[in-house]
Amino acid sequence: MKTSVAPLTPGVHQLVGEIPNPLALAHWLTHTPLIESGAVFVILENEFDRRIVAEALPLLTSKLEVIEWTGGVFALARLQASQGIVLLDKVTLEENLLPTPSAFSKACLELIVGDQFTVADLQTLLADHGFDREPTANEPGRWAARGDVVDVFVDYPLRIQFDNGVVESISEFDLGTGAHGKQHQSVIIPPLHLRGRSSLLDHLPVDAPLVMFHQEALPTLHPQILINSVQLPDHENAGYTDARSYHLRHEELEKDLRNSQQVVLFSAYPDKARGLLDGKSIQVHDFNFTTRGFWHKASGSLVLTDINIGFGEHEQRKKQAALAQEMVQKLTPGDLVVHIYHGIGRFGGTTVMHVNKLDREYFQLEYAAGDKIYVPVELAERVDKYLGDPNPKLNRLSDASWNEAVVKVRAHTLEMARELLELYAKRTVARASQCSQQPAELNFDAACPYVLTSDQIEAWETIKKDLSQEQPMDRLLCGDVGFGKTEVALRATLRAVLNGYQVAVLAPTTILVQQHFDTFSERLKEFGVTVGQLSRFTTAKEQRAVITDLASGL
Repeated sequence: MKTSVAPLTPGVHQLVGEIPNPLALAHWLTHTPLIESGAVFVILENEFDRRIVAEALPLLTSKLEVIEWTGGVFALARLQASQGIVLLDKVTLEENLLPTPSAFSKACLELIVGDQFTVADLQTLLADHGFDREPTANEPGRWAARGDVVDVFVDYPLRIQFDNGVVESISEFDLGTGAHGKQHQSVIIPPLHLRGRSSLLDHLPVDAPLVMFHQEALPTLHPQILINSVQLPDHENAGYTDARSYHLRHEELEKDLRNSQQVVLFSAYPDKARGLLDGKSIQVHDFNFTTRGFWHKASGSLVLTDINIGFGEHEQRKKQAALAQEMVQKLTPGDLVVHIYHGIGRFGGTTVMHVNKLDREYFQLEYAAGDKIYVPVELAERVDKYLGDPNPKLNRLSDASWNEAVVKVRAHTLEMARELLELYAKRTVARASQCSQQPAELNFDAACPYVLTSDQIEAWETIKKDLSQEQPMDRLLCGDVGFGKTEVALRATLRAVLNGYQVAVLAPTTILVQQHFDTFSERLKEFGVTVGQLSRFTTAKEQRAVITDLASGL
């Protein structure tokens, strides 16, 4: 089976209909001629869909390289050179935090088997590139060394073997067993500390095809294939439909099995599935997909999941019933609630309605202008109690205000995440002055009127280690009132001052500023430390004097 796609042209969009779910998309990708001409970049709406496609592709074919890109520079070089399928979600794609292509290319190092390169050279380069040395390279961004072997975790774990200053071999390895895997002739060491305002699209050739799953086109010149779930007149239609939900109706299931050329079942209950389908020519995979399967008429392929068969429904109903009961217990009629899709309304209680010859229980939610919706109790996860402004404006079902608010919050959250990433990227490459132990600290310790608790000792030992490193300290010291945080802060302050640095102590209230000023002045007076204070209780003249002293280095 091969699906047809018209020749792709930069800046031109193609539409493909009848691909209703992520499993159907995975099946279509394994048969599209797109993959014959190079890498295909598939943009999913969310991480949930991305994971389904990533997990399904290796089960449907072993011939394709599949790369999941979750942001950052770890897999950037590999996906640029990929000839397979690259999966990412739209939120990750919109994180414009990558360095420019030219800056990234210049900073990358390609290590090739046979290169003249020593272990010491690689260790220096890894430190310069922002990798952390650890006992084992068990997470991205870490490396470890043992003799002539260096393990590096880029976007996957690699073992690099040296012999007399030459790169002897580069291979993947299993983190659990250490067994060697796929051999590589070269590896790209990316610069983890580099950040910028570029997106992944800036790093791709302009003719690299983008497959947009159930989304609108992106504002880019890259050729795009827009995947829809419904049939599209006058456009290419792939011919997939959602597989039916049989709910253990065996006769209907057996009829569809007889009419299928190929049947694949993904189930968390493989033995139970084989017993139910005994004698049928069916591939059963021990895998639980939380989505429906599909039927593809042209190839006669039927792919089913537990959701289609009905396995696990009893457990799912129990979970739904428990969640619904919890919701009923914490809500009373009149309480403000939030529906994930419809926004803020009022809980009107529960009601039983006769639908499709069955009595079903519903939550009644009331909105502005008399709008109402009825939510089946088995969908209780979509409703939660409102927390916030005590008098919020109720949403209407007919306007877009709630969706606009969700979009705005998502954008603000993404911007805050970008700012945090930029901040921590700067911290990663920043270098702090190291503060070593000074003899006067022994006198301070001897003069301390208290015996430190074990927690204080542990906290101070950790902070001493932070102060002795080149990486800027980023530590939060927690403790209840009276548990000795100030004593630890005093020791950190004295070490910094004795090493020739100034220290600022910030306090949340004016009274606390005065208390700390008194404490620090008393405890540090014998060590030549000048202590000043700035608050609204200090006069303008005193404030100017303190600022002048700070500027002069006192």
